This record gives sequence, C-alpha cells and structure tokens, in this order.
Amino acid sequence: MTALKLTIGLTSAPFDRVARVSYEGQAHFGETGPAGECCRGCQFWDRRTDDRGIHAKPARCKKFTRLTGKPGAPVPADAAACRYFSRFVP
Repeated sequence: MTALKLTIGLTSAPFDRVARVSYEGQAHFGETGPAGECCRGCQFWDRRTDDRGIHAKPARCKKFTRLTGKPGAPVPADAAACRYFSRFVP
C-alpha cells in the first residue's frame, strides 16, 4: 500500500504507476532506481532500525533528510528503489 495520497476521479497518466509504488519519506519516486532493487539495499536506508531479518522494519531515508532538512516517514524495506539508490557496502 502506498503512503502517497492520490486523488480519486482524476484522469490517469503514464506516471500513475510510479506514484502508486512510492512511499512518503522516499527521496524520489519508487521504481526510478535500478530494476529489482529495494530500499533495504541502499546506503541511505537507516540501518539503525533494521532487525536484519527478511521482514525488516521500515526505516527513514537519510537522502530524504539531506534533501529536505527534516526526517521523513519510515519507508518499508521492500519499497522499490528510487533514483538516488546507492548500493550498501557493509
């Protein structure tokens, strides 16, 4: 389920699908990053809240915080990667 608020009744547009897979708190729209990647694999996904399990807890995006100057809503680990995706290297 997306956290972005979409207005019902408007004409659909080509970018609707991207908006539907995006979450509030992401630095950019989901699916604008590398295909098949998710937020959990990104260096900007705040691992302090990661339980390292398959069902990792949602965490804040550090890139969102850098861009806006304030922390965003936690983003699910399996959210589709955005254009700012940068692979996490332990």
